[in-house]
Amino acid sequence: MSSATITSFTIGAILLLAIVSLESRIMRNSEGITLDQMNKEHLTAVTQIVSSDVRKIGYGVTSGTGIQSYTPNEISFKCDLYNNGTLHQVTWKFDKTLTNTQNPNVGTLVRTVDGVTTKIPYGISQFEVTLLNSLGQKTTTLANVKQVQIEIECQSTVKSNNNYLISTWQQTFTPVNL
Repeated sequence: MSSATITSFTIGAILLLAIVSLESRIMRNSEGITLDQMNKEHLTAVTQIVSSDVRKIGYGVTSGTGIQSYTPNEISFKCDLYNNGTLHQVTWKFDKTLTNTQNPNVGTLVRTVDGVTTKIPYGISQFEVTLLNSLGQKTTTLANVKQVQIEIECQSTVKSNNNYLISTWQQTFTPVNL
């Protein structure tokens, strides 16, 4: 074989390795982008439901406070959820023990309306409730609550580049009926 042929094969092999390496990196990045987009879509779906419910806290309640109970990972309240004159008991609770994913940080967000439970298995890793008074300060006295702050963290259920992708949402609500 001539030296030109050997040089051509060497250059061809180097180019082939470079193309394969580039394709591999593109595939990894594409996987991460897809997982991140799915994560954000899941978080958006959950936050739309949570927002709709929390804005209605106390709506239609004629005596007492709309909030019935609270812990940092759970809130239970009464409201006319469907604007039909009927009060409903709504509970949002984060259960770290309910999970069916590879991600050990993920639990299940549970929404219960009048005893009917819906599990939301969208990679929720944090659901935190903070109650605030009229000055925006934290309170645990239900009668003093004027605002409800919710923070939700969603993680991918599988790793991308050895990491779980994280999306976070936080909002402070001022329900009219509190």
